[in-house]
Amino acid sequence: MDKDKKGVAPHPASVISVKAVKQEKKLFKNSFKASGKISAWQEIIVSSELEGLMIEEVYVEVGDKVKKGQLLASYNSRAIEIELNGSKAKVEELKITHDEARLNLERAQKLHNENSISEQELQGGEVYELRSAAQLKSARAQVNKFELMLEQVKVLAPDDGTILSKFIEVGHVTKLTQELFRIQRQSRIEWLAKVDVNHLNMIRQEQFAVIFLNDDQTLQGKVRMIAPEVNRHSQYGLVYVDLPSHELLLPGMFFSGQFDVGEYEALALPSSSIQFKHGFSYVKVIGEDGSITERKIIVGKYFKHYYEIISGLLIEEDVVKSGVEFLGTGDYVTVVNSDNQELNNNMLGSYLL
Repeated sequence: MDKDKKGVAPHPASVISVKAVKQEKKLFKNSFKASGKISAWQEIIVSSELEGLMIEEVYVEVGDKVKKGQLLASYNSRAIEIELNGSKAKVEELKITHDEARLNLERAQKLHNENSISEQELQGGEVYELRSAAQLKSARAQVNKFELMLEQVKVLAPDDGTILSKFIEVGHVTKLTQELFRIQRQSRIEWLAKVDVNHLNMIRQEQFAVIFLNDDQTLQGKVRMIAPEVNRHSQYGLVYVDLPSHELLLPGMFFSGQFDVGEYEALALPSSSIQFKHGFSYVKVIGEDGSITERKIIVGKYFKHYYEIISGLLIEEDVVKSGVEFLGTGDYVTVVNSDNQELNNNMLGSYLL
């Protein structure tokens, strides 16, 4: 290679013009990831309050939205109606008996006052009146019982929600306390995030969290509750995160997500200045003579197109801002953003435009 008059070999001509950038201070979210399943906020189990009756009609299907008090199913009520009518007739009969016993007691009291009957005969009238009153009260209780059963033939939704499960069909004869429906109360869902014990103390109620629905869509929720204990074996605790309803979320599905627990300041570089290959991160450092040196660095968190720089680069060093994949160690470049060099020298963390 020819030498100049001073005997120094000139460096090769630059292969490309580039913009340079230095590390700058950026705010990063202090966050960590977790995973867990989607669950109903509360599940309402609607059970049978009657026994031995046949389901006459079912009005809802799985997935239906229901309102509080809405009719879900009904039983055949003929047997109860017959029993109710018989109980009402018994009440009328016993009312007559009781009225008669009361009148007889009043006459016996008058006769007793006139010394016309003995104390024993008066007591007999009192006992008969009391017995007939008790029988009348028992018959009225039977009427109330069958009236209540007549109301219970209508299976009603105890609250707003979504039908998760249905265990009956028309013609089924149910047993007492048999499960008929399962309802997702108020159609609310939550994310049961499994969080490592090292991160649990960072979480507070009402804190925000996000779950990742797919590659480009997230959903924000709010921490409702932190479980009071952790699993002894896995050392994970459950965090209950309230979520808005979404068509992609169904109870039982698993999702990953993220908790944001604050912010911190760190030196960072734009993502365009970092090359990732073979599992490592690299930047192209620009020397004073325009030469390129490939440098392996360690990066941290990513936020809004910037990566946190953990180690491997000095604060004052310039790196290529973009197009790094076209350069390698030994190449020479021309920095084209010299108009801003004075600004970069005076402000730590700014980058050349």
